[in-house]
Amino acid sequence: MTDDTPLKIPADPNNTKRKLCIGSHLSIAGGLVNAVHRARALPVTALALFTASPRIWKREPVDDVTASAFRQALRDSALMSVVAHALYLANPATPDSVQQRRTIKAVTAELVACHRLGIPWLVIHPGSHRGTGESEGIRRAADILDHCIETAGACTTGIALETTAGSGANLGGRFEHLRDIIAASRYPDRYGVCLDTCHIFAAGYDLRDAESWNTTRSALDTRVGLHRLRIIHVNDSRESLGSRKDRHAHIGKGQIGCNGFRQIVRDPVCRTVPLILETPKDPDGALDRMNIAVLKRLVVE
Repeated sequence: MTDDTPLKIPADPNNTKRKLCIGSHLSIAGGLVNAVHRARALPVTALALFTASPRIWKREPVDDVTASAFRQALRDSALMSVVAHALYLANPATPDSVQQRRTIKAVTAELVACHRLGIPWLVIHPGSHRGTGESEGIRRAADILDHCIETAGACTTGIALETTAGSGANLGGRFEHLRDIIAASRYPDRYGVCLDTCHIFAAGYDLRDAESWNTTRSALDTRVGLHRLRIIHVNDSRESLGSRKDRHAHIGKGQIGCNGFRQIVRDPVCRTVPLILETPKDPDGALDRMNIAVLKRLVVE
């Protein structure tokens, strides 16, 4: 049997002068361990990945050989943090009973897989209430995710609720949505938050200068609590403030701009969590290297 003890690579929340933990969401093509190898080929200290295809419901359990190889690859790497993202099909807020059952089964399997792989956080979108109203969607999301936590048993992986652009009936476009899901849960200690810069900008939270970043940061702290911040997806936005459109751009090439990301990389709180790029990719990683270089430059410029 593989060792199911969680790997000890969380950020140190007390060391606000630590080196920036910058990473990227990388492909698992050819096997999960290949994502670690791809990370090692880049100048990154964090990794995000899917544990299986994000576009289909069916997945195979993580076997002992895969789990052991993945954990060993992490130990052999310079990675400080690794997180997973749940499949796109999952919708914890859905009123549809079939999709509810599928979401519970799939997210439970992902929590178990993350636990076996030593991944401490699973990022998931709160989902769409499908026109039934925010309060009902929030109640269902908390209940369904609680079912996942319970069904996963001794699994220790936590759920990081991701902010969204807030389009249509999707939850997560306001910090209050995340707050209320956590408050409605029977297991609030199992929840963290993933802040996506493109998403919150599209949802109407400004980030473009020091004043706007401080206002948004204060709103997150007041409504959810900075102590719950576990991951930041660092993505510029192709669309304007409040557009409700989720369109990622390279750092400094979108509507947020370099000055906005300068506030983030210099913020002591943001130096305690992994900063994960979900910007456009190319096969050899040159675009990731470009974005990483920009973020590092903004620390000292």
